Amino acid sequence: MLQLSSLDRSLPIFQALSSSLRARMLTLLASSGPLTLKEISDSLQLPASTVNSHMQKLLECQLVYAEPVPSRNSFLYHARAAGQISIDFSASANPCLEFQTEIPVGQYANFSVTAPCGLATVSSFLGRIDEPRYFTHPSHHEAEILWFTTGYIEYFLPNYIHRRSLVDSIELSFEIASEAPQYNNDWPSDITFSLNGQQLGVWTSPGDYGDRRGKNNPDWWYPFINQYGLLKTLTINQQGCFLDGERLSDVTCRDLNLTDQSILRLRMEVKEDAVHPGGLTLFGKFFGDHSQGILVTVRYTAFSDV
Repeated sequence: MLQLSSLDRSLPIFQALSSSLRARMLTLLASSGPLTLKEISDSLQLPASTVNSHMQKLLECQLVYAEPVPSRNSFLYHARAAGQISIDFSASANPCLEFQTEIPVGQYANFSVTAPCGLATVSSFLGRIDEPRYFTHPSHHEAEILWFTTGYIEYFLPNYIHRRSLVDSIELSFEIASEAPQYNNDWPSDITFSLNGQQLGVWTSPGDYGDRRGKNNPDWWYPFINQYGLLKTLTINQQGCFLDGERLSDVTCRDLNLTDQSILRLRMEVKEDAVHPGGLTLFGKFFGDHSQGILVTVRYTAFSDV
């Protein structure tokens, strides 16, 4: 279920659903599963340009998401796993607030990683690759890409919620992939996400993509290693934990017991005993396809009478 707690924030979704064509596209994806743009065009008997224009609207409001298919030089479009949309009109009784921030991928607070591994700024590698000790480099906060095989990387997330508040959701957006020798588009990796020691779920990354250059990669970046990843959105709310709308676990914000004094500690991990211990690559603003670090959005309700 897609839970909407603010009418103003929900307007883009209402606008997207106001088109009968976009509604047909969503229905098709929900019933048929992921499809390419051409498959959608053929099914609806419409020009690809028309379908692409309407698809952008659905992508913008996150009713669908795109998965690259390098072997076909195209994307598969998925409907979000939200069979129902719920609007909480009572939320207006107390103000629903939010804060947003962006964390550079190199601004980690703790780590334990194994080789192959490494990190780089926009201008050069930091130290030698495949030597975990360089993750302690004094300039690691400047890193715009990092990768490792097993182990974890940990970040402190800002907590700016007001006193006497209830956290409604935490949303994290990042570009991520597996870590293979050189690169391998078919290289699954089981990546575990945790917050404050509470496991949120495991997602299997499909591969470490290198069939083309990442859109933001600097000129000096070698063409035979990891080039780009997938943009993923991890959400913890009052209904559970979701990745791109797909349920990862039943862990909710309430289970995390978050207050204005809580330290938020995010861990991304590839466990040694994972079924697919295929590594992890994180792309920052100047690598990969998406010009961002780790985007953090925290929404919360402030109670004045508590």
